[in-house]
Amino acid sequence: SNSLLDTTKPESEGGKLSALYDLIVSQTIQNDEEAAELLYGESKDNAGYKKLRGKLKNRLIDAVLNLDLGQFAHTQRQKAQCQCYKDWAAVKILVSKNANVAGISLCKRLLKRAKKYDFTELVMETASLLRVYYGTLGGDIQKFDHYNDLFKQYRAIWEQENLAEELYTELVIRYVKSKASQPEIYDKARQYYNRIAAAMSAYTSYRLHLSGNLLRMIIPTSVNNYQEASQLCDEIIHFFEKKAYIATIPLQIFWYQKIVCCIQLRQFAAGKNAIARCLNYMEEGTYNWFSIKQLNVLLAFHIKDYQQAYEDFTHLVNHPRYLSLPEHFGETTRIYGAY
Repeated sequence: SNSLLDTTKPESEGGKLSALYDLIVSQTIQNDEEAAELLYGESKDNAGYKKLRGKLKNRLIDAVLNLDLGQFAHTQRQKAQCQCYKDWAAVKILVSKNANVAGISLCKRLLKRAKKYDFTELVMETASLLRVYYGTLGGDIQKFDHYNDLFKQYRAIWEQENLAEELYTELVIRYVKSKASQPEIYDKARQYYNRIAAAMSAYTSYRLHLSGNLLRMIIPTSVNNYQEASQLCDEIIHFFEKKAYIATIPLQIFWYQKIVCCIQLRQFAAGKNAIARCLNYMEEGTYNWFSIKQLNVLLAFHIKDYQQAYEDFTHLVNHPRYLSLPEHFGETTRIYGAY
């Protein structure tokens, strides 16, 4: 917002820093050339402009931690993540300044929250700091052993999370996006999933089960086995619904896949229920929300409820954010419009 630099705008720099900030916020300028010309009458290579641009960037970075980052988060877990990483920065600063009483107290509270929300890497970081503290300054062998064991436990989980993420990404980029044959994708998906199946049984980590189940879902969908895929969706949704927080992203993903399965299997009543459940996790006007509304139109066609199809279609195309969607989305919607 325009108030971002209110407490840091320097008067001693001739107002140029404030002027550059205002030009960017108002979208008066589109690039460095335009900014340098307006402020210095020279090209972007001007030394004064380069220095000014660097100062503004540093001021904005400094301002980030003073923002209420939660207002930019769309889910409960994202808000928790913003707060946890702000707290972690504070812990590191306090401990570096030898304010250990405040730093360690905050670190313990942070560790508890990181465990609740499955922030594996942050649990590792906080446990590592605490084991060093109690192994040196604190001199408490029981607490050292506790945090040392916790660190090792979460390091093992973190390694499996990274493996699952790597395997899913590699499968998508090397096979799915390259339009490999269905049997080839199926075989690779099974092979990759078998490498992480034991870890998924042993650990309940959010990141592991998100990447791992995205990989696992490719197995039935690659050969159009929608019955198996639908059952798998039920299992995955049940897993994430048991979390101590609302796991918005995976629930969006796998309810969406459930809808697709229901349409393919002509289970239209179940499809309508899945759409209603999925919309509970959607923010209106997002790309995913539009995708669900588009599926709602398709489902209405299948059950021959043409009035509902028309109303959903009209709601979709008249939404203020519709024109900002990618072209491919608009193409499908226009086909529905023709029908």
